Amino acid sequence: TMGILMVTFAAGLALAPPGPVFLRILKIVGGLFLLFLAGDAIRTALKPVDPAATASSRHGGTPFLRGVFAVLLNPGAWVFLITTASAVFATAEHNGGRPLALSTAVAMLAGVALIDGTMVLLGDGFSRFERSFTPLLSPILGVALAVFGVILLVQGIRG
Repeated sequence: TMGILMVTFAAGLALAPPGPVFLRILKIVGGLFLLFLAGDAIRTALKPVDPAATASSRHGGTPFLRGVFAVLLNPGAWVFLITTASAVFATAEHNGGRPLALSTAVAMLAGVALIDGTMVLLGDGFSRFERSFTPLLSPILGVALAVFGVILLVQGIRG
């Protein structure tokens, strides 16, 4: 999703930056989404773990959809796209045309993929510790998500 947005911006399809009303709505919806994720993390941490049930209850689309919504409802991602990415793409287009702007977007995406991929590999290396740390870490991360969700909600409501 972030890749599609970055390539779209690099291609010059962003007609106008989102206004304050859009960002306000985005904060409220994003805050609600974070509260949903927090509740899910806490609920999952409180359930007893049954490996057979876990493997059969996973739905292939759920992580994908969560990832899509995590990007679309993230005010930080939109602020990055509107400010930093747009400025970098505009400079690239000015210096080398649209092909350089698109190449810049691809290079940014490659950097993000490299960092994210490294984190996934490092996380996989620690999977044997998962049983001991997950019951402790999931509720803590759930509460942190809830705090950020409430902050976004308050900012969105206050304007």
